[in-house]
Amino acid sequence: MGKVRKDPLLLVNFKCHSCGSTQECEPDRVVDAPEHEYHPWLYYAYCDACGAEAEQIFWERNILKANANATGPKTLEGLASSAKNLEGHPTTEESKRTRFNAMKHGLNARVATFFPAKPGNYPECKECEHAAREDCVPQRVCLKKTEIFLRYHAAVESGDPELIKGYMADSQANMMALMHQMMLQMVEDGGPRQLTPMWHGDKDGGVHFVEYPDPKTGEKTQLYEAKEHVLLKRYMEFVVKNSMSLEDMGLTVKSRDEAETLKGFINNESDKQETQTEYMLEMKKKQNELLALLKPDEKPALDGTVEKIG
Repeated sequence: MGKVRKDPLLLVNFKCHSCGSTQECEPDRVVDAPEHEYHPWLYYAYCDACGAEAEQIFWERNILKANANATGPKTLEGLASSAKNLEGHPTTEESKRTRFNAMKHGLNARVATFFPAKPGNYPECKECEHAAREDCVPQRVCLKKTEIFLRYHAAVESGDPELIKGYMADSQANMMALMHQMMLQMVEDGGPRQLTPMWHGDKDGGVHFVEYPDPKTGEKTQLYEAKEHVLLKRYMEFVVKNSMSLEDMGLTVKSRDEAETLKGFINNESDKQETQTEYMLEMKKKQNELLALLKPDEKPALDGTVEKIG
């Protein structure tokens, strides 16, 4: 058995099984429990929400038991082995998590004012993992929105876009789905234009549609005004801002010609480099031949030096 507390706790976390709320306060009732050797006391308090008696929350009880059972190494070999486990830590990922957790606790009060807990009333609640486990019921803030807020805050503060890569991918996918829906809606409405009946009002508040007689049949025909579809402008803004034009994707004749030109330039540079190498070898050969003519008793070596013959 490890180190056991000699005195009861003064501040305890409680959970009410009647309403599910949690609270941290001084216990209203402390009961001796000698059968629990790791911590021989049980704590109870009255719930602030419903008034029922709540008991100590399970995870805090487990921590007390774990601390009592955790003896740790005592020999020199054990202490050295335990210290060796810390080598290489914290890693980069562990540092990011530690910083994120620190920011989470530091910003929690400000985030709570933005996104209070409203189970089932946010759009994200339908597919939220916290809602499926009913974790958000006793919380004061929306866990999902708080996590998103803190990740974006950390990404902007540290300049690391990897922290929000998943959220950005989801946003881009949703945007593409929305654009596809906008296109289908325009097609269903008859194309990128909309026909609106022309009308005018009189002084008595009456509405009169503008009609003209057909020159052949004499029947009156409604006159329409053609306007661009209300979704067309938004659709084009999406295309431009997301670099989705044909030129951005390299599908125009100009972009293909520029790509071919760049490819040819790179190939020419490679050929030019090879020609320069051949030229240097040729010049080295000419120098050796000239040296042999000037000094016939010396032989050029492979490394550019000369050696005496005989």
